[in-house]
Amino acid sequence: MKLHLCRRYGQNFTSGILYWGRSPICRTMEPSLTHSFPSPPCISEGSYKVDLAYFEEVGWFLELTSLNPEGIKGFILPLINGRECRDYSISPVVSFQASGRFSKLTFLKLMDKVSDCLAEGEEITLEITSIPKRKPSKPWLSRKV
Repeated sequence: MKLHLCRRYGQNFTSGILYWGRSPICRTMEPSLTHSFPSPPCISEGSYKVDLAYFEEVGWFLELTSLNPEGIKGFILPLINGRECRDYSISPVVSFQASGRFSKLTFLKLMDKVSDCLAEGEEITLEITSIPKRKPSKPWLSRKV
């Protein structure tokens, strides 16, 4: 099965929509590129293998392993206290507000779908792409005046 994340970089956070096949399942929030030093806290664009993983501190989550030779890792986790994005992680949410809405519930619904597919032996991949940032129009630069 293939997941596709189409995202747009913003000033306060990076927003996106996660698709399961051709149908959207949830919205996502990630750290903003403007808060990046020395490297961006967003997962880079590309293809990733999705697996279940477990840590005592956070419980079950989805681990993303790059299909490129570098083997970069990322995570799909709910927001911290419903407000903060973790570095190198994607947080499913219901709406794009300063603090995501119902991140834990959205995450659990996504986990159910993914764990069912993994239990059936399917391999799940995530493709991350971005939409270019909209540039404000500058009518004073137009030569058609």
